[in-house]
Amino acid sequence: MTQAEIVTLIQNVHEQYAALFAQALTVSFAVIVATYYFLHRTSARFRVAVLFTYLVGMLSVTGQMLQQANLKRLALRTLEALPGGDRSGVAQGIVDLQGSWLFRGTGVLQNASLWMLVGIVAYMLFWWRPVGGKAGDAQ
Repeated sequence: MTQAEIVTLIQNVHEQYAALFAQALTVSFAVIVATYYFLHRTSARFRVAVLFTYLVGMLSVTGQMLQQANLKRLALRTLEALPGGDRSGVAQGIVDLQGSWLFRGTGVLQNASLWMLVGIVAYMLFWWRPVGGKAGDAQ
């Protein structure tokens, strides 16, 4: 595999991260909106079923993100294994950037935000109640 193919693989992984993260956000916001408008009035059993279905979907998306992370890790190891003089400028830059605070911080934030979404959805499903009037009523 050439350096260009490895760099392309890493770029594709970043694109997949973005697409999967967008899907996780979209589904989470859909459940939050549904809770605001009608799920808060349903039985606890139904809300448990909604949470279970949501968790299955989130775990699936998280699993796909982990698969992509492992592909990226393998590609980075391959780049790092090349002698420094044999790496292109782009390949060396990618290796250097992976250890930067920005890339590490972004990874931590992405991981934490997925679990925050799960916590927010669980809170909205089981403990949140509309204040003053009924949610979803026309104002």
